[in-house]
Amino acid sequence: MSIKTAFPPAPRLARRNIAPEDRETWEWRRPDTSGWTDDERKRYQRFEAAIVDYLAGEKVTLIETKYRLRISQVQEQLARAMVKDDEGIRLGFCALVKFLHTKTQNRRKTLPTGAYPTGPQCKGGLVHVLSAEGLYPELEARVLGKIKGRKESKVSILALQKWLTATLTERGYKKEQYPFNTEIPFYSSLSRLVQKIKDQNAAEYIAAYGDKNQVANISVMSGGQHRRTRSRPFDEVEIDEHKLHGIGTVRIIVDGITKKIPAERAVGIAIVDRGTGGILGGAVCLSPEAKADALIEAIRSAVIPNYVVALPSGKPAPPFRTCDFDPRLAGCVWSAAYIDNAKIHISDQYLEATKRLGAQTCYGPLGSWSGRPRIEGTFSRIVKGKFDRLPSTTGLDKGGGSRRPPAEQAIAYDIDHDDLCLAFYGTLGEINTDVAHGLLYQTPLHVIDDYLKSVDHPILRRLPPAMALTPEIGEQVVYRPVRQRSADNPNLYVSYMGCKYTNEALSRRLDLLGERIAVHIAQNLRYLKAFELNGRPLGQLKADGIWGMTDHTHEIRRAVFRDKSLKFGQHGQSPELISTMLAKKARKILTKNEKRPRGGVVKGAIELQRMMQATGIAEVVLKSPPVPDAALATTKSAAVRAREALLAREKQRGGK
Repeated sequence: MSIKTAFPPAPRLARRNIAPEDRETWEWRRPDTSGWTDDERKRYQRFEAAIVDYLAGEKVTLIETKYRLRISQVQEQLARAMVKDDEGIRLGFCALVKFLHTKTQNRRKTLPTGAYPTGPQCKGGLVHVLSAEGLYPELEARVLGKIKGRKESKVSILALQKWLTATLTERGYKKEQYPFNTEIPFYSSLSRLVQKIKDQNAAEYIAAYGDKNQVANISVMSGGQHRRTRSRPFDEVEIDEHKLHGIGTVRIIVDGITKKIPAERAVGIAIVDRGTGGILGGAVCLSPEAKADALIEAIRSAVIPNYVVALPSGKPAPPFRTCDFDPRLAGCVWSAAYIDNAKIHISDQYLEATKRLGAQTCYGPLGSWSGRPRIEGTFSRIVKGKFDRLPSTTGLDKGGGSRRPPAEQAIAYDIDHDDLCLAFYGTLGEINTDVAHGLLYQTPLHVIDDYLKSVDHPILRRLPPAMALTPEIGEQVVYRPVRQRSADNPNLYVSYMGCKYTNEALSRRLDLLGERIAVHIAQNLRYLKAFELNGRPLGQLKADGIWGMTDHTHEIRRAVFRDKSLKFGQHGQSPELISTMLAKKARKILTKNEKRPRGGVVKGAIELQRMMQATGIAEVVLKSPPVPDAALATTKSAAVRAREALLAREKQRGGK
């Protein structure tokens, strides 16, 4: 009997048998998915992304792990996509439509009269057998934990398979009549059926096996409670640091030739909402160890409205925070923060920040990783989703698969710190928009949106405005006296770290001469904000000289002051003072790189990258030192040259 099947056993097509010009998937046709269900759209998107990665040369094991597909399934769908229609046009991604008929196949077996179809004979044999034998309700009860007696911690696919095998054997089924005696593995078919039961009965499944946060949200959304208990959005957050697991390079241009220097690993900090799993903020610390400044930057990114997160090159980072997707969440603050490794994060800046936030801080680990499921799941997603695929982490060559040093691979594939930051921020953005990290099979953004639309939700707390004694997050308050420049110059100023600051308003306030004013110290020392002690603002003060010409930090100013060759007596008020300091550091790093073994990182390179980011200098350009002329070079010792000079003087006197 000849029929047309929805999923014919199409031949497999490997990528090595496809011409390079046929691998351009951006030219392939795509179907209209507007009228599809969510399950159909997810299935299509999964196969489409798997085919794109497969044709791009991605490793087979990574594709199978990421998309949970066997490579044979991807190759079968690829063969369907390469089929041409009557007009000679390739089907492309339109072949991934669930019930598309591509070719006619002959059924291997015919169904007996009055018999139910089994797995080898047609698709859906497992569901047909369960319905015919009345086992589907019992399977649903086992999945949802409704079986009386001893309750398992979680249902197991293998346990369900053993139960189904024993039940069918008792009812007279032979081995060849089992619904899992098929070319398609029964384990995968049963897994899909169990997942379908979970999706259709999400509330009952979470009530049976979910944690307290999921159960509380289920109760609230179903109308059982009127208030969330320790699980509402922006109530509690988890903050922790994590190494980026990737080696980036720093570019130094020498005589027009770009040299890439491998640097140490950087640290990323994320702020995760404990109630919904959403990413509220994050920052990357260009340092091998986490610093308090990075924590402050992560908090600023979460609570300050219109805060722009920048990459090391100065470009804006992709949207990854909840406030990037929903403007209603800009400026919201939390009530309690769980912070691990308190020695790193305790600082005067953080203590000042907690006053503005009005939040309680819980220091130290929470016993184990299971006590912090949100933040640990986020870091696991970052490593497995992106950084495990970077050659600068694994040291694997994409072509041959040979293992090489990660630092050498970072140079070969041109991986810099911008790429690492994009992988970090991009993964955080995917978590906010991914169903797997939300509740009730919704994204964290959907859960927060439902919470904001509810009638009785508590009002979200906003960050209070900055004042004279309570500065912005990450700024410090110091008190400095107002001084006069000289007897001949009546203009007024304040001094900080060996530099004078003033503006037009302060320079004329003779009534403040000798008085102390409040000065807010930010990360960028090019400008400071000044206030009178009564809270009246004095405006923004600008640094004098070269310090007012470019952005810089405390670290850069201290580095200039420590270098005796960069004193003002030698360079004067030259605006190239900071670039000269960066050039000296770059030469030291190049010298260290030449002495390093092949494939090793260079200490200090990430410090140079951090200073370049602070000053906004994208590239450090150097020139090779001049080579002495060979004709002027000599191998004579100093004593011989002194003797020859003495003889020359005596000969000159004798000639006179």
